[in-house]
Amino acid sequence: MAEFFDEDFADLEGEDDEDLFSPGAGAVEGAAQSADSQGARDADQIAAGLRNVGFRDGLDKGKETRLQDGFDAGYRSGMAKGFDLGVARGGLSTLLEVLARDGGGGGGGEGDAALAADARALLERLDAALRESGALTPELSAEVAAGMARLGLAVDLGSGA
Repeated sequence: MAEFFDEDFADLEGEDDEDLFSPGAGAVEGAAQSADSQGARDADQIAAGLRNVGFRDGLDKGKETRLQDGFDAGYRSGMAKGFDLGVARGGLSTLLEVLARDGGGGGGGEGDAALAADARALLERLDAALRESGALTPELSAEVAAGMARLGLAVDLGSGA
């Protein structure tokens, strides 16, 4: 009986004994090469996408670090200048208050009135300059320090300049 099947189906086999229902070796190799090249293209696209994401993340992190460093430096500088401004305004305001009290200051008379006028003028100059520029400039800091020294108030305003 095996001979019957061998003889009847012998004409269905290819000349090189290939099965008619299985793809030929060339088709399988072509499909495998096509899948490999598609996989390689996909891998290249994924790698390029990851490089771009990594580059953007690094760029964002660098910007954030530089921004924070700049903020920290500006904050320190602003705090020092703000402190200097507070010292100058506080000293001048205190001097004006002491001179305005009855019997306060250095003995009364024209000396106290001139001293109060100088302190008031310096305080007004300081306030006007701050309204204009919004900052305690080195020039203004030097002017205020010199004026305060003339008034007998020793203060160092150089830390924020």
